[in-house]
Amino acid sequence: MSAVNVGHERYNELLDQLESIGQWWPDGREASVSAMNAREVMIRLTELRTVLKGHFRTEESQGLLPNGASSDPRFSREAEQLSAQHAGLLDRLNSVMNSVPLTSDSAQLWSIAKEHFGDFRKQLEAHERAEIGLLQSACGDNS
Repeated sequence: MSAVNVGHERYNELLDQLESIGQWWPDGREASVSAMNAREVMIRLTELRTVLKGHFRTEESQGLLPNGASSDPRFSREAEQLSAQHAGLLDRLNSVMNSVPLTSDSAQLWSIAKEHFGDFRKQLEAHERAEIGLLQSACGDNS
């Protein structure tokens, strides 16, 4: 099994990290948010960024596709497009991190930051589903 396929198995780890972040993310309806919440959210987001950087680096250095399929134009173009999304996803995660109100307990600011995170999560999950779908197509697995 290639390192990229093993990397895709780490997708569950990413989902677990996203769930962990969600547990620490304050509810926007709360009257005030502790500094501990902000710190924990940032710790989890930083961990996620580290995992994603490594995951993307592996995919980019070793390619998304198994050996035989990498030269097939039906798959290689989509693989290139998906790899090109990595930088944008990391930029989006950085934007989420920048939106976390570290020095404010404003419920409105936390709501906005949480919404940004939700949008990022949807984009990441769609990206990973597309990569997994590409791998399945390239390997002839249509399950």
